[in-house]
Amino acid sequence: MKQLDNVGKKWWHYLLPVVFFLAISMAYFSPILKGKVLPQGDMTKVEGLVQELKNFYDETGETSLWTGTIFGGMPAYHVAAYGIGQSNYVKYLQTILEPFDYRTIRILLLSLLAFYLLMLTLGANIWLATIGAIAFALSSYNIIIVEAGHITKAYAIAYMPVVVAGVLMAYNKKVLLGAAVTAVGLSLQIGSNHYQITYYLAFIVVALALCYLVYMLKQKQLKQFTVASC
Repeated sequence: MKQLDNVGKKWWHYLLPVVFFLAISMAYFSPILKGKVLPQGDMTKVEGLVQELKNFYDETGETSLWTGTIFGGMPAYHVAAYGIGQSNYVKYLQTILEPFDYRTIRILLLSLLAFYLLMLTLGANIWLATIGAIAFALSSYNIIIVEAGHITKAYAIAYMPVVVAGVLMAYNKKVLLGAAVTAVGLSLQIGSNHYQITYYLAFIVVALALCYLVYMLKQKQLKQFTVASC
């Protein structure tokens, strides 16, 4: 946590990796910048799966909240809910990078930035935080699911480190900052609409909370634990 305390002293040093992350993201998916398209199998299938919802909206002007094209029927908001706009602040927040209209680059950049934040929260120096972020973002599974078109899963994984960073901040006497980071990160993570990954994230958060409970009980800091947990 000491590393974050020094951000104000040399704040511009912490922005250099951000520029580097952008360069990595654009270089890795450089063919897309040349007009090429990454063939994503799941995204192709989605076009057919949402056709029923689209046709219903075009014909009636109403939004269907159920589709029969997947698994014998499921809520439409897991696929596409036509006619429903940006109804909350999380949706608006998710569109901040929309002008940067290259989805694969955007996912990689978010993964880099999120894990960079987590590494700094853990007290890593800038170099180690940068290396850790690259290792996380370019891990084989993260790249494989982008190629496969598992876009919602890729976003959900990218936001996981933000939530963990917020929890760590809260338990390390930065309650307000931790609460804010956790709230934003968790809102974006849940808003990514891949609850399998949210389920896995819950295990990580619970494990962290239990570890801090044991530690703070030994340090006789139960009040601090209770405040941070709430």
